[in-house]
Amino acid sequence: MARKKFIVLDVEGLSNRRPYNIGYVVADKDGYVYEKVSVALPSVLWENLKGLSCLTAMEMTHKNIEEILSDFDNDDRKYHYESIKSFYDKLFEHIAYYGIKTIWAYNVSFDRSALKRLDEQRFNQLNVDFADIWTAITYAKLCTKKYVKWCKETNSLTPKGYLSTSAEAVYK
Repeated sequence: MARKKFIVLDVEGLSNRRPYNIGYVVADKDGYVYEKVSVALPSVLWENLKGLSCLTAMEMTHKNIEEILSDFDNDDRKYHYESIKSFYDKLFEHIAYYGIKTIWAYNVSFDRSALKRLDEQRFNQLNVDFADIWTAITYAKLCTKKYVKWCKETNSLTPKGYLSTSAEAVYK
């Protein structure tokens, strides 16, 4: 029997601009990864840099974009530099080839909206469901004594002292 496959998506970009970096894997529930994609979209890099007012967003965006640009001269690049069209062509190809029905993301509303801002016409052609990793794991994984203990031991707390449920903390 063929294993059901899905996409796990991560998008980088400001919430009011088109994303400049998109990564995803095609995987199955046992953790086997069939494809890894990490795309930088040069046509929208400047869009994310100009007019930044929030210092935190500015630092994160500058750091991410600096990493992307410094990768450009590497022979073994982490990022593949593509146009928006070629990114969507690749995504549609993977969805069709692997029979993808669901795209998962941590805080899916952000990633879903970013894909829509990138190219609304192509986005509207996606025939997949979107699911939120954070919602799916909150009660099963994050509301446990083990996670609370780990957060306290590793000081994985928000500035206000709450347990961190950020993607970075949960990944650790």
